[in-house]
Amino acid sequence: DNLISYIVFFTLLAYMHGTNTTRKEESNAFYTKVLPEDSLRWVYIPSVVLLTIAMVYFVNVPALIANKTLIKSIQPQTGGPEKNLELFKKTLSLNSFGSTEAIEQLIQTTVQINGGQFPDKVKQDFYNLSKEQIEKKIKEVPNDARYLVFAGSFFNRFDQYDEALKYLNQAIKESPTKQSIYYELGSSYLGKGDKQKMFEAFKTAYELKPSSDEARAIYAVGAIYTNNTELLKELLPKLEQERIITDNRFLKAYSDVGNFATVVSILNTRIQRDPKNTQNKLSLAATFATMGEKAKAVALLREVIAMEPKFKEQGEYYIQQINNQ
Repeated sequence: DNLISYIVFFTLLAYMHGTNTTRKEESNAFYTKVLPEDSLRWVYIPSVVLLTIAMVYFVNVPALIANKTLIKSIQPQTGGPEKNLELFKKTLSLNSFGSTEAIEQLIQTTVQINGGQFPDKVKQDFYNLSKEQIEKKIKEVPNDARYLVFAGSFFNRFDQYDEALKYLNQAIKESPTKQSIYYELGSSYLGKGDKQKMFEAFKTAYELKPSSDEARAIYAVGAIYTNNTELLKELLPKLEQERIITDNRFLKAYSDVGNFATVVSILNTRIQRDPKNTQNKLSLAATFATMGEKAKAVALLREVIAMEPKFKEQGEYYIQQINNQ
């Protein structure tokens, strides 16, 4: 998986071996024994050759097949996502050292499938396989925080927050100073609606490394959700204004707590910078509609329709919905 690292490592070992065996008279030589020629020819060399062939056949060949199959499984297939799922199953059935990568790719694909326009059965089949594989992996390596976090993140994406917390709390026991685990833990609590525990998780992550811009930003988001104005006064000046404008986590937090004035300000700034971005205008229209400012919302939707004629039917539907409120 990391060939360059292995090359450097074994080159270093070879160098150490070489420098030691050049001075056979020294008692601390790394290796000085010379094998008999007959034994070398008829025993050791054939044994090494046979062992190498066996290792290649039983270890490398399945891994190569798994690698090729995995590449196909994450590419669009003529058979649709059902074919991708079949390829994932084939990759995992080979049980090679590439299975770990296959599980990670499977989970990412499952999240993408869930957010797409696919039949419910396809989504459920991907979910079932991902759940089965990540739980199986954790049983194999129950103390590996990496896979515990993978499981927690997976269940978070499917709004199964209690299940996610089970794995994330275990991950923290295994790796209590890993900031990213606390980020995911806070997301679980936010999904459950427990803003206080979310804030505590983000605070812990920040205190582990206060110099981290990411930790500071997430801590500030936690302060927004908990209406901690004093903390925001301390944190926001330390963040780049650009981050607050472009980071959707701030936009969502202000929207979720009903601070629509800030949401409008952020979106207007984005629109000024990129007038052709229709998504920002749609978001601003939705915000105005939520605020009850129908005229402004409709005017923005008209702008988007003029920019994107294909959006006309959908835009007119939105306008009708707003006018009927």
